[in-house]
Order: sequence, then structure tokens, then C-alpha cells
Amino acid sequence: MKKVIFTLTMLVSVANCFCQNLIQNPSFEDGQQSWGNYATDGAKAIFSVENNTSSNLKIEVQQLGTNPWDIQSLQSFASQQGKAYTFKIKAKAKNEGSKIRVQVQNTTYTSIDLELTSALKEYTWDFVAKEDNLELALQYFEIDTFYIDYIEIIESVRATGKVKNLISNGNLEKGTEGWINLADNGANVVYTINEDSPFEGEKSLRALVLLLGDNTWDIQSINNFPSVRGTRYELTFMAKADSNGKKIKAQVQHNDKKIYVPKDFVLTDEWKAYSWSFRAATENMQIALQYLNLGLYEIDELSIVEVVKKKKKKKKKKKS
Repeated sequence: MKKVIFTLTMLVSVANCFCQNLIQNPSFEDGQQSWGNYATDGAKAIFSVENNTSSNLKIEVQQLGTNPWDIQSLQSFASQQGKAYTFKIKAKAKNEGSKIRVQVQNTTYTSIDLELTSALKEYTWDFVAKEDNLELALQYFEIDTFYIDYIEIIESVRATGKVKNLISNGNLEKGTEGWINLADNGANVVYTINEDSPFEGEKSLRALVLLLGDNTWDIQSINNFPSVRGTRYELTFMAKADSNGKKIKAQVQHNDKKIYVPKDFVLTDEWKAYSWSFRAATENMQIALQYLNLGLYEIDELSIVEVVKKKKKKKKKKKS
């Protein structure tokens, strides 16, 4: 399984620069021009462009191949190694819940699976380019009919070094360093570092909840971060559980000042990205992830970054 880096999904990037779209023919007004649409290795799919209220690419997957990349739409774009980009797509599937894979690739592979609905919806994803001149691949690995209405890739201000992750050891590559993992009031939890199949890199954190405590906060993983009162931040993290529907609570808190701001997330049994924008109520807060059900949880690639506001363009004064 190819490892991937993911920073943010299904939410609008909060700080895009004023950049041009790097994708050619993004809304399929020129048919399939600039796109390579393929079905190989025994796969069968029909690619066509529909022109209703707007043009869209229609992909009718009739037979799968042996690999998830046997049916795909491809286009190269002018990426630069180390720069951050925001990918945006408007898409739907005939059947609720069908997935497509979005991948940027060359000699490296960075991807995210998107679960589509039967109504046209916009999804976004922030990624950092590992190489120059990457190729965008949309892969269709379920039998269904898919509709792609619009695609965009623009440079983002979330470039390496420009926006600092305020969570210490957020990628868990240093094990539990910087983390406090609690099991209080009768709770029984086994915390381990997974080195076999993390989402990204070499390690992720696992919490096996065997017995709940008296309170939701009796089982939690905590990390301090240097917040500034009144500043808006964005939390992103990857997580999964051993079965669908299990909940995790993310909470920004300051115990001495009795400040607790929670947000619940419902996990699936596959790695997915979750995000939350919040405003810090005080300085030097903590982020806590609380495990609310029995079973196995896994987290990876946590970050908290300051939300950078777009600068308004000054209007030029007219000469009198």
C-alpha cells in the first residue's frame, strides 16, 4: 500500500493565494481536451462529456481491472517540489457512497480517497508536492457512474516553512514524545506506537480502549500548543477505528482557567482526514483527543496551524 501525505480534506483551504488554476480545461467545456482517460488491464469504462446546465465528464465504470489505477483520468500540472497546493473538485456518483481516488504522482505517490454522494458536492484537499511537474490522476475503482464537474489546483500559502505546525511531534515519528496519554477513574487503555501500518511515515498512535472511565475525559491524548488569545487556528488529523461509527472528541482546553471547547467526530474503519477551525480563548492551550467508545483507535499526522487571513487588495485612487 502506498503511503501518502494528507493535510486537509472536504473543507475550503482558509488561506489560498491569488493564483491561477494549474489544470487545463478544468470544467470540460472543451470536451476531453488536455485529459487522458484510460481503462486498461481488462477494465471497461466509457468516458464522455455531457452538456446540460454545464459540461461535466461522465465515467461509466462497467468492469474493473486488477488494480485501482486501471481506470483513470490523467493530466500533468506544473508543480514545484516543497510547495503546497489546494486541490478542488466538484463531483458526484450515481450511487451514494461510491469512492474515487485523487492522486498526485510521478516517482512518488500522494493520494486521498473521496466518498461521493449522489448530489454534486465540492471537496478540497491540501497537499505538498514531493516533486516538480506532478501528474494528477483521478482513479475509479468501483463499478458505478461518476460525474466530474470542475477541477482546480492552485498554489496555497500552506507551503513548507511558511505555516508552522504548533503541535509538538504531531506526526508521532518520535513516539509518544510531547504527548500525555491518560487512563483515569477506572479506565483501562493500552497505548502503543504502530510501526507496521501507520498512515504516513514510520509511526502512528494506537489507543485500545478496554474499559471506559466515569467521564469522557478519563481517556485522552493531550498535547500543549502555544496559542494566542483571539487567534483562529485549524486542527487537522488523520484517524480511524476498528469499526465504523466510533467517536472521538477533539477538545481545546486550559484546565487552570476551566476552558473547554469540544468537537465530536465520527470515525470509520479506514484512514480519513478530519479538521476543525476554532478560536483560542486564552494563551497556551492544550489539544485533547478523547476516545469515547470501546475498541481500537488510531491517529496520525496531527497539526494545528494559525489561520492566515487573506489580504484585501487596496483600491487605487482615481486621479482627479
